[in-house]
Amino acid sequence: MRLRLPGFSIPANDIVGIFDVDAITVERTTRDTLVRAQTDGFLCDCCNGELPRSMVLVCAKTQSARCYLAAPNTVTLRKRIEIQMPNSSCGY
Repeated sequence: MRLRLPGFSIPANDIVGIFDVDAITVERTTRDTLVRAQTDGFLCDCCNGELPRSMVLVCAKTQSARCYLAAPNTVTLRKRIEIQMPNSSCGY
């Protein structure tokens, strides 16, 4: 199963978490981490000019961790995964 974002298709098993952008940018440490991810090239913008509402943290076995900023909110992204995996109890 995959989570589809504009320009990206992310394997659901590689998703570490889906976070609300407003909540994670409150703490300075988290903001610094996002800035570092952007500087190091690990931050992908999937918003197509819209305001980012969620961040998907992905860690695949074959590559480094990546952060994807997405326009849909966390509830919408979680539902997209649950529709594909109805019997799973994902902790996103």
